[in-house]
Amino acid sequence: MDVNGYNSKVRKFLVTSLLVASLGILGFGMVGAMKSEAFLVRNIEVKSTKSPPGLLMGQSDIIHMTAIPLGRVSLFTLDLRTIENRLLQNEWIQSVRLEKKFANTLLISVTYRNPIALIQKSKGELAYVDSEGQIFGSAGSIGVSDLPLISGINLENTDRLKKAIELAKLWEDSKLGSVALVSTIHWDPDRGFRMLVSYPRKKGQSISAVELDSRIRTFVDIGHEVDVGLETKLVHISDVIHYLSSNSIAVRQIWADVGKKIVVKMVHGT
Repeated sequence: MDVNGYNSKVRKFLVTSLLVASLGILGFGMVGAMKSEAFLVRNIEVKSTKSPPGLLMGQSDIIHMTAIPLGRVSLFTLDLRTIENRLLQNEWIQSVRLEKKFANTLLISVTYRNPIALIQKSKGELAYVDSEGQIFGSAGSIGVSDLPLISGINLENTDRLKKAIELAKLWEDSKLGSVALVSTIHWDPDRGFRMLVSYPRKKGQSISAVELDSRIRTFVDIGHEVDVGLETKLVHISDVIHYLSSNSIAVRQIWADVGKKIVVKMVHGT
């Protein structure tokens, strides 16, 4: 009889038996934990980015959208993917991050969409559009004001829509953002991008503090090409509008699509 071989088989049998027993105990413990009241979800903590002005969506609204029966479901069996999908059904929510915090808490981080402009949909209704070109919500559902209206663009032409959004962003982020308010960004097949803007009639006034009736309105033609040299073009437009506003000069038209020149048409002549 091979004693060494026999002892080896006994050791393997004992190790296997102990492993099976340990797994059984672990499984039993997990089942017990899942049924334990200590791990029932009792708290939901919500963190979020700053919501757009007028959007009345607080922590209680987020918690309600999760549809989690507090005190009745285990943290172990909580389906995070389902909860994420429920939250993302709200068009104002851009992204969600969920995290289980033992023993009985769910952490929710929410990022809201930030509307950068209004856009007219195929049936005429107005919606919001964010910096990524995502169209969402219904204009009028919240009080977001002073957003430019993008018009004349086929919504299936995502490239042109992104250019209009980029134009709106660069205008707002430049020095123009504080002196000239954009009302519309219109695509004209013949002229390219045309903007209706307004600026203060008196020197030193902030556009946000000026009543609509006291602003000077003018059209600014940007042209077809906005991919190259747009930031430099906006700097030149900014210098022109600052000069016009400082000297209380009203113009009907500003052409920024004639090479490196900026041409203006005053009320009486050019």
